[in-house]
Amino acid sequence: MEILVIIHVPIHVSLHVSSVSHVLHLSVSFVGYNYKKMKRILFYMITAAIVFTVSCNKSEDDAVTAQMTMTTHQTRVTLQMGGSGTITINWGDGNKTLDVIPAWSQVQYTHEYANSSVRNITVSGNNITYLVCNDISLSHLDVSGNNALTYLGCWNNQLKSLDISKNTALAALNCVANELTGLDVSKNILLMGLQCYNNQLTQLDVSNNVVLEFLLCDDNKLTAEALNTMFETLHNNTLSSTKEIRIMLNPGADSCDKSIVENKGWRVVSNFQEQ
Repeated sequence: MEILVIIHVPIHVSLHVSSVSHVLHLSVSFVGYNYKKMKRILFYMITAAIVFTVSCNKSEDDAVTAQMTMTTHQTRVTLQMGGSGTITINWGDGNKTLDVIPAWSQVQYTHEYANSSVRNITVSGNNITYLVCNDISLSHLDVSGNNALTYLGCWNNQLKSLDISKNTALAALNCVANELTGLDVSKNILLMGLQCYNNQLTQLDVSNNVVLEFLLCDDNKLTAEALNTMFETLHNNTLSSTKEIRIMLNPGADSCDKSIVENKGWRVVSNFQEQ
């Protein structure tokens, strides 16, 4: 990109800024003018050019495409995505998929590998709001580079950790049937639905999730003490009349104090008969 700026004063200044080479090319012709004033104006012009160049470089950096990465060894992988705009999927075996997602739609992508070698998949796109990557033997998933994500489904994989601290727009998370020993949702204040059952969670803090409407955390390792602590952190907002928490198949499901959360307007499901 080249930008030409011409100032029509008794000093004629041509300024060329190249954002590629980061070099300023100045050609100045003087048409009889006070020398001190001429130097001062020239100084201001050079300073402005430097500031402008820095600004151009910053804009280029800000335009970096958002990325998400995942690791699998499965021979057939299906991803479902929604949002809008151009996306690129690098399947990690030399193949790429380039597509444009129409606004307000969800598109499914399937890829088959020649063998079960470990593959690192990279998904790029600045407006991917919906991602489902379930049941594809993921051992790693990094969505921290995509802060536009509002829904993430990654159930039935082999994830031992999941960082969603940068996904502050997230409204729903389904990470069921993984191997998670911890889950931090403190930055996800817009979260309305959380399904994290069939993991290995020993505690869960939902004190910042003030619009949460349903929480399915059954079949973990939550003791009565851990459940009571979680109950204390659950909000008592009356925005929804259908707030539900499911805790069955946890060690403390039968001995915890359900009244703590029932008094906040939550329906507690602690066994299959109550569903």
